[in-house]
Amino acid sequence: MIFNSPNKDIESFAMIGIYQYITSNPSRMKDDKVILTDGITDEKLTYGELKRISKRLAAGLIDKAGFERGNVLAIVSPNKV
Repeated sequence: MIFNSPNKDIESFAMIGIYQYITSNPSRMKDDKVILTDGITDEKLTYGELKRISKRLAAGLIDKAGFERGNVLAIVSPNKV
């Protein structure tokens, strides 16, 4: 059985990277909007913090690990505390 979402389809990420899509802010989210709350510690992450941390990670990968435009990084991590 096929289920269709009542929401409109999102654009394909084939032409744009996930970071570019998220930071293009298609939902017009404010930087102080909480987007993640840790269920154990109640620590919160805002949209603005996500952008800032992502830029720091990218800069570190370029400066420290020698990444270049077009390189791909995969992170595999178990879901456990």
